[in-house]
Amino acid sequence: MVVLKALDPTATAAAVSAIVALAVSVMATFLSPMVKYRFDQRLESRKLELTYRAEQSKALRDRIAHHKGSVLSAVEELNDRIRNYHDKAEAPTWLGNSTGYYERTFAFRIISVWYVAERFTREAIYIDSAVALPGDSEFVRAMRLNLEVWSSGSLFDGLPYSGASEEDHFFRNRITSIVEEFSDDMLSRSLTWTQFQQTLDDGNSRFAPVFGYLDKLERDPAQLKYQRLVAVHLVGAATLNSFGYDYQRMSPEHLKRIAARCGPEVRANLRQLVLRLHLQDSVGFRELVEVLGTDV
Repeated sequence: MVVLKALDPTATAAAVSAIVALAVSVMATFLSPMVKYRFDQRLESRKLELTYRAEQSKALRDRIAHHKGSVLSAVEELNDRIRNYHDKAEAPTWLGNSTGYYERTFAFRIISVWYVAERFTREAIYIDSAVALPGDSEFVRAMRLNLEVWSSGSLFDGLPYSGASEEDHFFRNRITSIVEEFSDDMLSRSLTWTQFQQTLDDGNSRFAPVFGYLDKLERDPAQLKYQRLVAVHLVGAATLNSFGYDYQRMSPEHLKRIAARCGPEVRANLRQLVLRLHLQDSVGFRELVEVLGTDV
């Protein structure tokens, strides 16, 4: 600095310019490779992240595409049976007979929904759903709800129900064991109706809890297991409204008539189940949340 002060202004300016140029040259020589390395490293990391997200998103879409048809078909068939149970005056008298066609087909349709929902959920759990597109993520959560509506004790919060025994719900591991029994491992699919009947005729008791549920079912709003069946109907309808075809969808007015069969506590608790799984952004479940939140 003393040397610079001794120079005249013109020489000082020239010296400062030379020093700056030298400093820039030195920095460019030694820092450029480091900067480039850091930039390339971040770029490669970003490319790997994008590739991973794309692969995971595609894997989930592939699983949904593989299972969606069977899921929607099973849900629709169960909803049709529940609607039939409501509409036919004599339908309750057809239950209570585990060898009868009506009760057996009712049980078959319930277990079929469990099978397709759990099979999809098992495969999807190995996929990072955090990278899923909104519609794909909603489908994953909807399948979880189609199982949880059968097993959740919280559906009866505020009511005299402990949930310690399987009176009006199914333990989650019970559903899993029934699904395993319903699987044809040799062909990697569920039992056919003929195989299911043969299994029952052979004395298989693993499906007994489902028949026990149906045997004592009454079309009575005071009965909790009946209210659970209504909740299942509503969740199935919302699933079809969100992901099904036009002909599978149910109007909000129809949803409201079904919801009226549930008591206010069950409606409020079912609404909380939907919200807890963040399904309210899906059109069918948004309609259900609105219906459950109004006086019916």
